[in-house]
Amino acid sequence: MLVTAVICYTSILLGDLVAWNLGRRYGRLLTRHIPFRWFLPESRIHRVERWFQRFGNWTVFFGRMVAGVRFVTFVIAGMARMPVSRFILFDSIGALVTVPLWLVLGYVLGTHFDQIVQWMSRISTTTWILVGAVVLLLLLWKLAHRKHKAHEEMPE
Repeated sequence: MLVTAVICYTSILLGDLVAWNLGRRYGRLLTRHIPFRWFLPESRIHRVERWFQRFGNWTVFFGRMVAGVRFVTFVIAGMARMPVSRFILFDSIGALVTVPLWLVLGYVLGTHFDQIVQWMSRISTTTWILVGAVVLLLLLWKLAHRKHKAHEEMPE
């Protein structure tokens, strides 16, 4: 299991460095294109950069723990020009927590794999339905907000 842990740990850190580097090199370019511009307008980018200046270390550490936000967190860390040495340090510390946790969970829960897959498939379907509904509602809200804003700006 030690060899597996070392391989996982190394692979995770390399993958996270790819995300950080994408943010560092292409982050600003991406925010000029839809859909990135919707989620990261210039005003939000400035807030995020200030956030990373104050709390970047802990954001990377805790971002490593949360599936679904870690990639975005690491890209934004690169965009915010977080030094690579600090990024690696706090990402490494976070991975020291998550890698053993997931390996032990996998080992312990592996004996109940069939039951877990069955349970996860039900949750997965429900989760995708909820995610789809939330995305649809957000798009509708954004569209309505844009129309309302355009109507307010029209001269009479």
